[in-house]
Amino acid sequence: MVVEWDPEDRRRLLALHETTTRDFDTTVRALAGGALGISIAFVDEIAPKPEQTWVLGIAWSLLAASLAVNMFSFLVSERAIRRLLRHMEEHRRDEQPKEPRLADWLNYVSAGALVGGLVSLVLFALLNV
Repeated sequence: MVVEWDPEDRRRLLALHETTTRDFDTTVRALAGGALGISIAFVDEIAPKPEQTWVLGIAWSLLAASLAVNMFSFLVSERAIRRLLRHMEEHRRDEQPKEPRLADWLNYVSAGALVGGLVSLVLFALLNV
């Protein structure tokens, strides 16, 4: 049985994908940036002479990496969109450009670094309270 999809359903799904992607990027930036800020305040106000600073170093490195990878994914996505637009403007139907999997991979790396950074911050807080 072949299912016929309504073009409006496709438009809705594309709009949902766009919104979800934008929300993901915004969430990663807010959480990573906020965690960096909170951790600096924690060290300044609650644990001014912390021990196990290596855990804090790991946390900060992972959070900074999350932000950097997230920003790099913007550039990769923007370039893929420009490539697809050029392809469309040339009215080429012979081959479709490959799906940009690098942006997806970068999003997973960014999310993983964020989670690792948050876990490291919690561990640091537990070790220094």
